[in-house]
Amino acid sequence: MHPQQPRQATQVYTQQYTQAPGQAPTQVQPPMGPPPGWQPAPMPPQPQAKRGMPKGLIIGLIVAGVIAAGGLVKLLDPSGPATTSTASSVPQPDDAQARELRAALGEIDPALDHERSISRARDTCQQILAGMERTRVAAAVQKRFSGTATVGAADARRIVELIESSAWCR
Repeated sequence: MHPQQPRQATQVYTQQYTQAPGQAPTQVQPPMGPPPGWQPAPMPPQPQAKRGMPKGLIIGLIVAGVIAAGGLVKLLDPSGPATTSTASSVPQPDDAQARELRAALGEIDPALDHERSISRARDTCQQILAGMERTRVAAAVQKRFSGTATVGAADARRIVELIESSAWCR
C-alpha cells in the first residue's frame, strides 16, 4: 500500500465531519512540497583554491633543513670523530707531538693517556682555530673527554690551554 493513501483517507474522514450537513465530502489533496518551516540542507563548502607553495616543495624544504641540521650537529658534536672533509684541514700532531700530548693529558688524568685523546684534541683545536668562545670550547672539552675519565671544568680549561699552547695547533 502506498504511504500517502492512509493520509488521504484520514483527511477525507476528518473533512466529512467538519463540513456542514448536506454537503458532499470533498477530497483534500495532500500538500505537495516540503512541510512548512523546512529548509534544505546547507551546501558543503567548496574547496578553496590552494595558495602558497605546493606540498612537495614544502616537504622537500623540510627534508633539506633536517639534513642540513644533522650535518651541523655532527660538525659541532664534541664527542664525534672528525669527518674526512674536515680532517684534512685540522692540524695533526706528528708522532713526537702526539706522545707529548698524551703524556701531558695523562698528567691531568691518567685515564686520558690513550690514542682516542689525539682525535679529541684535534677536534678541540679545530674549535679553537674557528674562533669559538673559550668557555664554549671548555664546555665541549668537558663533554668530549669525559668518556674514559671524569673531566671537570678546571681540567677542561687546562686541556684547552694545553692544546692552544701546542706547536701543532696552528
